[in-house]
Amino acid sequence: MTVISLPTTYGVPGAPGPYPATVRVLAPPSAAGEIAAYGVGGAVVVGPSGWAGSGQVGADGGVSFTLEPSETSPSSGESLVFQFDGACVGCSWGDASAYYPTVAQALPSAGTGPASTPPPGLRSVSLGSGLLGYSLPAANTTLQVNGVAYTNLPAGTASPVFENLAVTLPTSQHPLATVILNALIANEDRYVCASGSAPATTSLVLTTGGC
Repeated sequence: MTVISLPTTYGVPGAPGPYPATVRVLAPPSAAGEIAAYGVGGAVVVGPSGWAGSGQVGADGGVSFTLEPSETSPSSGESLVFQFDGACVGCSWGDASAYYPTVAQALPSAGTGPASTPPPGLRSVSLGSGLLGYSLPAANTTLQVNGVAYTNLPAGTASPVFENLAVTLPTSQHPLATVILNALIANEDRYVCASGSAPATTSLVLTTGGC
């Protein structure tokens, strides 16, 4: 599928990051026409088709963007939020500490500040080394919030990485959320070959990457 480049604000003026012309996503036939590829600053994420949004690229290479349904007004509460902390060492440590207890415990020795408070109601499960699947309480009972995060901390102190994708969709679109998050898991194979799967206690059953 063609990568849709979102309107982007750059902390340092310059050319956008390179994008592939297309990306290949392994998804069930039922997802055909329901997903699209969106890009900001060289980062590409699969999301629901027909959504709109904008992104930011920081001076440190950090990337963030938010997508929402373009046809709903006022907001339905549905969203896709992507975050990559780039070369900001303190950001990676601080943000990862909210999701990973081992990072929070190691953070004082890193000298990058206090640990962040975990999101209220966070339920998580390890999907592999540094790879986490999680769910959060939604604003209302018709929605689900599910996500995937990756970090190489606390081991990767030389070049820390933190990446996070959170998807808020109606409960009825649970299969679509699974497809979107599994696409990110497959992409995380550039860092680590994922293993394991989410138990039934989480709101998603995530598959492994393509190693």
